[in-house]
Amino acid sequence: MIGGFFSNLGRGNVSGLSIAGLIAAAFLVFGRTGWLGKIAGLFLGMMLIGNNAGLVRTEVPESAQRNSAQGLSTEEGQAQGGGMRR
Repeated sequence: MIGGFFSNLGRGNVSGLSIAGLIAAAFLVFGRTGWLGKIAGLFLGMMLIGNNAGLVRTEVPESAQRNSAQGLSTEEGQAQGGGMRR
């Protein structure tokens, strides 16, 4: 989980807002916020790291994209006749 997060962080898959959330979690955990603030910082950090650990961007070949786009266009054409008419 942590290794996936760091690989996503190195590749640039983690947004700036997530990094800002991690900084806020660090201030909550290590700052002078009391026990509830430390617990809230731990939960915030766990949610952000867990959310970004599973991001995997795979590249789809162009031929597969064209085939799926052609399949969608024929299905849209068949389903276009239904619906409300005015």
